[in-house]
Amino acid sequence: MRPSGRDSGDRYRHARVAGLALVMPFLMLACPLIGLFGGRWLDGKFGTEPWLELGGLGLGLIAGGQQVYEMYQRVKRDLDDSDR
Repeated sequence: MRPSGRDSGDRYRHARVAGLALVMPFLMLACPLIGLFGGRWLDGKFGTEPWLELGGLGLGLIAGGQQVYEMYQRVKRDLDDSDR
């Protein structure tokens, strides 16, 4: 017997929300590290230590924060939809 569409969607909705919530800490770690090491590499190329390293770290923090905020909004929207 096949489950109804609503039951099937509810089951996968919680898994999707959990998956999005688990990705958030990874983004907050990965984005700044990519910016930091990319800036360090560019500093080595251009001899501008530590300015591009700090700039890359700052851009990584901003990008990571933006991605986490967007994911938070998506999780919040999915949870609100599941309450209806």
